[in-house]
Amino acid sequence: MDNDMFEQEDEPLAEERKTGCGCGLVAVIVIVLIMSVPLLIHLIDSWPITVDSKSNNGLKVELQAIGSPVWPFGPQDGRVWLKLGSFKICSEDFVLHNDGKGMDEYNWKVDWKEDSVLITIIGEEQADEHITLYYDGKTESDN
Repeated sequence: MDNDMFEQEDEPLAEERKTGCGCGLVAVIVIVLIMSVPLLIHLIDSWPITVDSKSNNGLKVELQAIGSPVWPFGPQDGRVWLKLGSFKICSEDFVLHNDGKGMDEYNWKVDWKEDSVLITIIGEEQADEHITLYYDGKTESDN
């Protein structure tokens, strides 16, 4: 009889252990999900967004904002692309110092040349930056 009594007592403990293990696994999953939210937000925020574009004879230049301005009054990363149709010829990265404001179509000027396009980046807290994107894929920048 003593063996039957011990067997009956062991069974409820085994069921409690299974439940406890499941709760621990759920807790770990919830913690991992909570900790991954900032990374997900950063990845989404750093995705390039085309702010404006200009076209000339099949060529196109795009102004892209990469992420948001650094809070509260910091710079914002950007990129300009030169494309022929869907073919990307070249690009150049820059940093816009615009008093923490988001990039818009007023932060650049485009001048089409015979062999290149001259892009002027305009920010409130910086001297104008000149970027030249050549039709053969070369680039030049003030920085």
